[in-house]
Order: sequence, then structure tokens, then C-alpha cells
Amino acid sequence: MSQPSVAIMLFGDKDSTRNALTDENYKLLADSEERLLSVYEFHIVFRRYFENDGLILSQQWNPGIANGMVRCYVTGTKVSGFDYQEAVALCPEPNDPDKVRPRTRNLHYSEQCGLLQDLRNIMESKWIPQVQKIHDISDTALPLLRDVNFFINDIHAPDAESKYPLRDQRQLCDPFPPSCVGAIVRELQTRLVSH
Repeated sequence: MSQPSVAIMLFGDKDSTRNALTDENYKLLADSEERLLSVYEFHIVFRRYFENDGLILSQQWNPGIANGMVRCYVTGTKVSGFDYQEAVALCPEPNDPDKVRPRTRNLHYSEQCGLLQDLRNIMESKWIPQVQKIHDISDTALPLLRDVNFFINDIHAPDAESKYPLRDQRQLCDPFPPSCVGAIVRELQTRLVSH
């Protein structure tokens, strides 16, 4: 009978991985970027993350998580839709800390949603151009669809930069708002005509 195993993929550079693991545990993983470990080996290597409040990610807690998150869908250089999702993971009910909030559905909005125009404006006028400049990415080299996820800090913040701290950016965007379909078609037509 075969033993259960866990596939491990190391993210980040090898130096940061090296600093996070003990010498002995690093030797188990150092041969390659991907390694299949037995469940026993997994527990040995990552023991410190399961004991004494060890952290896997060294990231500060964001109290704004209770306000949910906004997913901003981007087609080329333009925002093509939004999605709002209430946060439920690690977010207890305010009046009953032992009870976790029930999962809610995602709410899709077009790029015209009035509630999110501050985010749209800063994405299109500042943040997307900054990423392009830093990484030397042309308009046509940008993905046809990607999503950029933001927490919502203070909903009354006077500016989008302090209101929406970046959570992550992904290329995997499913499901997405219906408004993205037309934007993808238009962007693809533009790219095909220009070549």
C-alpha cells in the first residue's frame, strides 16, 4: 500500500526559501523547484509552521478584510468589470467571534459601476501605466484579461490609494463579469488589425 504524499512547489527565490527552512529541511527540498514528499516528510519540513504560531506568509493582518474585497478585471490597459466579494475566511462574526460568516456570492458589475470609479480611474491613469513602465510591457503584450484584487480599507477614505490596498494580481479570471466579453472582443480586434 502506497503512502500518501504531498506535492511541494517552492515559490520565490531560493535564498528566501533557504532562510525560511532549517539546514536539514532545506536539503530535502534543495534539489529542485518541485518535490514530492511523504506526509511524514511534509510535517517534518514544515513543523515550525504548525507549532508555536509559525507563519507561512510574513504579511501583516489587514483589518479592512472585514469590508470584503474588490476584484478589478482588466482587458489590455482598460478596466472591463468589477466583482465584489464579502470576506469570510478568517473573518468571525462581529458579535460572535466563534462563529464564521457564511459564504456569500460574488456580485459582478460593469466597468461603469459608479461606486468603483475611483478605483477604475487610478488603475487606468496610474497603476497600469506604472506596471508597464517598470516592467517595460507594451499595450499589446498585456493579457486580454486579468484580475487585480484589492482589500477595502476605510470605505470613507478620500483617495483610492489608501482605500484599496493591493491583495494580489492573477491571470486566472473565471467567472468574470459579462461586461468583460465585449471588452475582450474589442481588444482582440484592435490587436489583430494592428498586426
